[in-house]
Amino acid sequence: MKSTLEKLTAYLDHAGISYRIEQPLEELNIRHVVWREVEKSIRVSDYHIARAPDDTHLAWIETDDYIYYCLKISDGRREIFSWIPESYNLWYGIHIHLIAWKGDALILIYREQHRTYICAVRNSQIKVRHFRGHRLAILEDRVCFLEEPESETVAQVSLPELDRLPETSLAELEKQGARLGESEFTNFYNPDGQRN
Repeated sequence: MKSTLEKLTAYLDHAGISYRIEQPLEELNIRHVVWREVEKSIRVSDYHIARAPDDTHLAWIETDDYIYYCLKISDGRREIFSWIPESYNLWYGIHIHLIAWKGDALILIYREQHRTYICAVRNSQIKVRHFRGHRLAILEDRVCFLEEPESETVAQVSLPELDRLPETSLAELEKQGARLGESEFTNFYNPDGQRN
């Protein structure tokens, strides 16, 4: 079975896009697919690519490392979904916490300057939740987070539906074996061993 990076390069080959693969010296275990698009260089890191469980769709985040970020989904031959992530200030950039498939839905969790966004894409429709803080934990069936940075009450949404679940306390969450983290956070839902 092809790796997610090989699936992306196969898509780029099919689309006639000339690219190269780079491996930064400071990140020896990470590769980037890089290509040129009208006056800018586009990059996709191999840990920002997710393959659907049934191997029919591929999703990735591409960036110019400046102010351009875009989530794309392909059926292997053509792009079927494209979305510019919401952000208060794209100059600040975004930090991708997770891009992974849960069944037929793509889950994207990212942080920008003021908020953290939890997104689910299914059938080219996107549902988005966001909160002000940056502390969260991703569990198999839900995402837990503090809506306000100093709160003691943990909000929860289901995966992949993003439906609101009953709130819980930090103590109760820790009894369940989960802890809220900041940039490097607990991630029990990581089917492909993808980086956070």
